[in-house]
Amino acid sequence: MILIIAEFFFYWVHRFLHTNSTLWKWHSVHHACERLYSINSGRFQALETIIITLFYYLSIVLFQVLDEVVILFYVATLVTGFLEHVNIDYRAGVFNHILNTATLHRWHHSIRVEESSNSFGRVLIIWDIIFSTYYLPKNKEEEIGINNEVKVPNTLMG
Repeated sequence: MILIIAEFFFYWVHRFLHTNSTLWKWHSVHHACERLYSINSGRFQALETIIITLFYYLSIVLFQVLDEVVILFYVATLVTGFLEHVNIDYRAGVFNHILNTATLHRWHHSIRVEESSNSFGRVLIIWDIIFSTYYLPKNKEEEIGINNEVKVPNTLMG
């Protein structure tokens, strides 16, 4: 339950990082790579990291979660963060509809705004499905990187 709540906070913070031109300048550091590698999972501007961490772990503080749950939660975010950026072409099948897999996350890193304006989840993809930002085309090649545009039209946040 904590993961679902934390993902809700992360989804909106991450989406806002893409819609606000000032915050996009910070977040674009993460998107500037031309190829996804697991090392990219930790490539963030420092202030952005603080903001994301505060909001993502807010649910843990608010609900005073048990230490064991916090450890499992942290391990899940580390493992999936690593796997969503891995440079391995694998088929995740049904997991593409539950977790933020590398298959989905590659599209989030697309140079094309209409493709990268999707899949804002960190571990789970549930909020993307609910808020219609889930994106997984078939038989299409992605191009990764940035073109210095704000990734999502500001009208989506209204």
